[in-house]
Amino acid sequence: MSDSNENLHDSTRKHIYRKLQSELGDSVQIFPDNNGRLLIVSSNLSLQDVILENKRLHQEIEISKTIDFNKIIDQASSKIRSVIKSHSVSSPWPYHPSDVSSSDAIPKELERFFCRPFDW
Repeated sequence: MSDSNENLHDSTRKHIYRKLQSELGDSVQIFPDNNGRLLIVSSNLSLQDVILENKRLHQEIEISKTIDFNKIIDQASSKIRSVIKSHSVSSPWPYHPSDVSSSDAIPKELERFFCRPFDW
């Protein structure tokens, strides 16, 4: 829930909790976090899975603290700029979209970046 949950009465919160518990039964575990918000966790999730995921997330946080994201952004933007500047496609004047093939529009080095950004 968002910040609007602060407007809920305790009786409403209890009703929602009881309704979820009766509907979902033993398939989930419902418990409050340190801030008083309810967490719903699948009962199928093993303790080992939770611990391994927690450890992985802690390692990811530690790694992200050591990364200089501004430096990476500067390097990536410089590389993109140099690739675009070196990619020259002659186009007739006046320009008409049918005069240029789609394969010439994006440099090969940037196809993955622009066409498939989440295909890692």
